[in-house]
Amino acid sequence: MKKVNFNDTKKKIMTSFAQVKKDIPNAEWRHLVTGVVIFALVVVFSVSYFSKGNTPIDLSDLTDSEIMIENEATEVTAGEESMVDETTTDTTMAKVEAGEGETVVQKGEGLWHVAKRVCGAGEKYNKLAEANGMTIYSEVAEGQVLKVVCE
Repeated sequence: MKKVNFNDTKKKIMTSFAQVKKDIPNAEWRHLVTGVVIFALVVVFSVSYFSKGNTPIDLSDLTDSEIMIENEATEVTAGEESMVDETTTDTTMAKVEAGEGETVVQKGEGLWHVAKRVCGAGEKYNKLAEANGMTIYSEVAEGQVLKVVCE
């Protein structure tokens, strides 16, 4: 492990500050130190924030029709009967596409997210709120069942 000579480091810092003081005569130590600390914090937080990778896909951007298509594509092994009733699935999809039916609020969703997921456009949150006897400022709870009205 390399030893750090604090006297050399202190000397370099003092030389740097002396050069700044020479270039900017009105500069004060406390302002210089504060500026360096703020700059260091910005660098640390920026690196920390932007280095986060491999985030999972945001499922709230998927529409019900995309989720239903994924569910219908599930394979059934030989000898097993499909437990999906195609008439129910088709009817449900037709209702969702027509903008009617019900949906369950998922974790972390608000009216905007539900409208975006179900209606395809978050701007329809006001119609969703009105259909459920709510205001646009009403909070929704996870698991709450909402009537879907997109038109």
